[in-house]
Amino acid sequence: MTPLRNPVAAPALHAAQRARLVRGFARRFGWQLLWRLLAVLGLAAGALWALWPPALPATAALLGGAALAVLASLVRRVWQTNLDLARLADLLRHGDLTQTFDPRAADSGFVDLALALDGLVGDLRERARAERATHGHWQSLVEQVPTPLLAIDDGTGEVELMNHAARRLFDRPHGQRLADFAVYGEGVLAGLRRTEASYHIDLAPPDDAAQRLRVTQSRVVHLGRARRLLALQPVQDDIAAAQLALSGDLVRVLSHEVMNSLTPVTSLAASAATAAAGLPASDEAARLQSATAAVARRSGGLLRFVQDFRQLAHTPQLRVQALPAAPLARHLALLFESQWPRAAVALHLHVNPPDLTIRADPMLLEQVLLNLLRNAAQACTATPAASVVELRIATARSGRALIEVHDNGPGVPEALREDIFLPFFSTRPQGSGIGLSLARQVALTHGGSIQAWASPLGGACFRLVI
Repeated sequence: MTPLRNPVAAPALHAAQRARLVRGFARRFGWQLLWRLLAVLGLAAGALWALWPPALPATAALLGGAALAVLASLVRRVWQTNLDLARLADLLRHGDLTQTFDPRAADSGFVDLALALDGLVGDLRERARAERATHGHWQSLVEQVPTPLLAIDDGTGEVELMNHAARRLFDRPHGQRLADFAVYGEGVLAGLRRTEASYHIDLAPPDDAAQRLRVTQSRVVHLGRARRLLALQPVQDDIAAAQLALSGDLVRVLSHEVMNSLTPVTSLAASAATAAAGLPASDEAARLQSATAAVARRSGGLLRFVQDFRQLAHTPQLRVQALPAAPLARHLALLFESQWPRAAVALHLHVNPPDLTIRADPMLLEQVLLNLLRNAAQACTATPAASVVELRIATARSGRALIEVHDNGPGVPEALREDIFLPFFSTRPQGSGIGLSLARQVALTHGGSIQAWASPLGGACFRLVI
């Protein structure tokens, strides 16, 4: 038997061939043991015979030495065979498939066994290579799944983020303990501890968009450890997108019918008002002039309202480009201060990092942010305190752009923080209820979201994540 080596991969042998070679090895190895045993017994018997009178001590010593030499060869043969087989078994037990036997250097008694073992190691090596390739393939597929996937070990409290979507959602490169998820809200921590097959949780990170997630989970046992596999599917954006689509369909139908009916009424009302203005002066003429003018004015206002209403039926077309955040903030401040001087409203800008770049449609984003700044100014000037508005642009934990507009006004009641984004819903008497609905449409078109929060300044905070 020869020592182990690091060879080029030996060809795998058929199982029947290996069985035949093992049987051949058994016969040859048995014959080798047999002739050595017979030689030892013969030489020992000869040595004993040589000691009988007339004694031949030299012959006895020679035969005894030969017997010992053959016995030592037999012991060495068995010991080396056991040693090599034990080494190979130990390597296989530890998964080391780089070692094998070299049949070219083996004697005739061990060639067959070496070939059989080479075939076995080759088969195991190929199987291990196929398993690694399969594992890598499935790991790549899991990594590219857009749904965040988690594995939770309830015994140790360890959480494994299984793909890129999970690491992006929770902004953590590796696994961590379950208690670490408290930073995303107690609702998330309690939700990850639940064991139902399907339920919903609300993710509310401190510097990113809040999300509603649908959780589906199952249990598996891997390497003797029971774990829960969770899939987290965001549903908030889908709900908002469905609401916008439904609103758009409704707007298109209503605006079409109302415009068809209102346009001739507006034209006739204007003609009647013009005709009434030319009548001779009298009380009846004055009342007629006043009535027709009111009808013309209201019908014109309704027509303009319907024209604004139709804006909600059209999805904005994006022209995305790299947009430096600091110049954008300064440009918005210039536009804002042209209407709200610093003596009336103090506007503060915060951009972190200073060289932050946003990928967005500049025209749509400017329109949304300017409307939010104007809303904030109108809200805080309604209070007796000094009016303060802040525009903050930063990077969220998920890597997306985080834009916040704060004010120190009366704020938005928590019960209305979802309703204010509905079309034509407004808390101001003169508000149209279109600006925030369009803002949400622009945010969703950018793949982001907009939400209302309580501001540390005491008023409202509108958080836009794109």
